Amino acid sequence: QALYQKTMNPESMTLQLTYPIADLRGIKLHLERNFYGVQTTAQSNITNIDYVKLISMSFMAEMKTGADTERLGAWELTLFDFCYNYTANSDNKLEIQGQSRATRRISVKEGSIRPVGFSIMFAFVCITVSGSSLYFDRLRWSTFLVAVSCAIVPVLAITTTFGLCSLIGNRTNSLMLIMPFLIMGIGVNDSFLTTHAWLRQPLRQPAAVRLGKVLEEVKRYFRAILRGYSCVLADRRTALVLFLGTLVYWYFGIMGTIKITAKLDTEKILPKDTPIHRPNRLVENIVWAEYYPVTIIVNNPVDVRDVDRLNEVNAFVAEFEQLPTCRVNDFDFYFDADEYPDEKEFGFKKLAGFLGNPLYKHHKAFLNLDYNQTVSVRKFSLVVVYENNTSWDDRIDLMLKWRAIVDRYPSLNASVWNVNAMFVDQMLSLKSLTWQTCLWTLFCMAIVCAIFIQNPISVIMATTAIASISLGVMGYLSFWHLDLDPVSLCAVLISIGMAVDFVAHTTYHYQLSYREVIRKGQEIRVELDTPYSRIRHTISNIAWPMSQAGISTVICILPIVVLQNYIPLVFVKTITLVVIWGLWHGLVLLPAFLSQIPLRVLNFNCYRVLVNARNEVAGQEMLLLDGDAIRT
Repeated sequence: QALYQKTMNPESMTLQLTYPIADLRGIKLHLERNFYGVQTTAQSNITNIDYVKLISMSFMAEMKTGADTERLGAWELTLFDFCYNYTANSDNKLEIQGQSRATRRISVKEGSIRPVGFSIMFAFVCITVSGSSLYFDRLRWSTFLVAVSCAIVPVLAITTTFGLCSLIGNRTNSLMLIMPFLIMGIGVNDSFLTTHAWLRQPLRQPAAVRLGKVLEEVKRYFRAILRGYSCVLADRRTALVLFLGTLVYWYFGIMGTIKITAKLDTEKILPKDTPIHRPNRLVENIVWAEYYPVTIIVNNPVDVRDVDRLNEVNAFVAEFEQLPTCRVNDFDFYFDADEYPDEKEFGFKKLAGFLGNPLYKHHKAFLNLDYNQTVSVRKFSLVVVYENNTSWDDRIDLMLKWRAIVDRYPSLNASVWNVNAMFVDQMLSLKSLTWQTCLWTLFCMAIVCAIFIQNPISVIMATTAIASISLGVMGYLSFWHLDLDPVSLCAVLISIGMAVDFVAHTTYHYQLSYREVIRKGQEIRVELDTPYSRIRHTISNIAWPMSQAGISTVICILPIVVLQNYIPLVFVKTITLVVIWGLWHGLVLLPAFLSQIPLRVLNFNCYRVLVNARNEVAGQEMLLLDGDAIRT
């Protein structure tokens, strides 16, 4: 309307349609908050704007309930469809930036891939279980029922987990959409171990006895190469070569971990085919390059009638305005008494009338008011604008400077808010948070190993192997061009939990001092009194099912590679590295290193010592009671 009136009356001095600040009958209108990439000219008497590259509008809403969130999401998706199908003017293109559209696209894409992953995993389970049954001459119709059951177990876990999350009101996010692939891949691990041990038991044994053996053994072997492989691993020279190779592996893992960059890049996190990419690039490269605001909230009341207090606030604001990339104070949302030299007194008497004026009521959004107090303005906020902050390093540096200024004025009890503050905080804390979280997770895994392995040296070896696998995953992910962000942090934590499967079984089986076999219809005990015999027993029980578990996990998550989105690819790369390093540690390094430890050290069992000590105490108590009874 103002442009139309100015066009009809170009000589009007009450309408000045100039960029960056227009004057509409004495009211200043800041165009730089909505107009970007502007080219100006001095040859027009209507407006000095010659070209506008981008015009932005922001819509804000309150979301107090889940219903509000759903309505806003539906409105956003409807608006996106309108903008996407807009054809009224071919010179203009409407873009919308929001979360609902991206989340829906990820959900639809991954939902369509999920059956493919399950089908591949189901086929792999059926083929390998049937092959094992044929090898042990146990192929029956019930074998296929066992295979189906193995595949259904993780599906039941998935549905139960999502059902419980829905019942307690947890929101389904993009990371949760990856979980079905991981659960389907990892969930069949124990099924392989259990099925393998069951098939190895003699048929004539009762089901209850066979089940007991299953729970006791739970592992597999490669019979064809078992003897030679065990001999090689038991050799001291092999352990020395593997140790040197491990040092090289650790070196690159440590270097990669140190060099990994903590970075949140929305360009990567968004799906590659999402239409949100373009508006996101426009905001980062154009809007934030010209208009990068910070909202400063002063939480303590400020009495403008107090000259010292007012000067303190002005000095506080001046520090923000003196930063190198700050635009001039004409672009700030801030009341400055110096702009009103004719006013003899500042106070709150006319504040209500001022805010009630339709021309100035928008200022109320920046004030927290209580007219019953002497100082009516209890809290207030102001906005300072910056430019040329196009990189995350610039934004992090600027955020640190803002917070340093706030810390120098504790009497104001001020705080700063910026649209990227959450991402800046995460990037600043990600490395320390990652170390703390990984160490705590490793500690928990060590406790789990201690409960089941029961030998201190074996627990230390298993924990060291878990740490080594996690170090390799983290370090080599950096060489795979991945940054440290919440997604990769979650993936690394999952890798620590998965690493237990590859090392705990190996360590547990190696510490066993005997095995039971059936000879001439009788069950006899065979002592495992040499490193070779223990390696052979360990490999024979764990190699095949551990390989099945690792391969099935990778196969199940491979279909999500076709999405070519950052979040799925992070998990694919992480799980692949976990399986590779896990199999290497579980089937090569651990057996070789354990074979160099004296067997008498590994035969020590904490639980057995405690039980024996308890029995001795109980026996002594019984003797004392018997002695007392004889005397009486």
